[in-house]
Amino acid sequence: MQSGDIGTYFFYGTLIDPDIRAAVLGRAAADLLAIDDTLKGWRAVLVSGKTYPVIVPSAPDEVRGVRVGIAGPSARRRLSHFEGPEYRVATLVLGSGEEAEVFIGSKLSRPGVQRWDFQAWERRHKARFLARIRSAGRA
Repeated sequence: MQSGDIGTYFFYGTLIDPDIRAAVLGRAAADLLAIDDTLKGWRAVLVSGKTYPVIVPSAPDEVRGVRVGIAGPSARRRLSHFEGPEYRVATLVLGSGEEAEVFIGSKLSRPGVQRWDFQAWERRHKARFLARIRSAGRA
């Protein structure tokens, strides 16, 4: 991928939320179009001891999320930094037939068994999560 090329990403966790995307990506997030999509054959579960998810292979399931085009190496670095070493990027085919970069668990990831629920996370944890991201950005 050339430095100016747009990479397509699929977000299934906290980055579904536009406020979280803006806190992670900065001004670049303002112009991003998020399109609903799915990832078949995976299930989103809570990371053990955390409030955010990781996906695990699960043939009968599908994960709902958003597909977003992101340009430039700076935005890609910000995403990788935000996701951290518990995640790695894989290119997967979405329900729409589009290919996208997806952050899946690395060998350091500790998936739990409880399904992750975006709406429940939004109600219970978003405000604290967002405040933590914003304060880390000022450090």
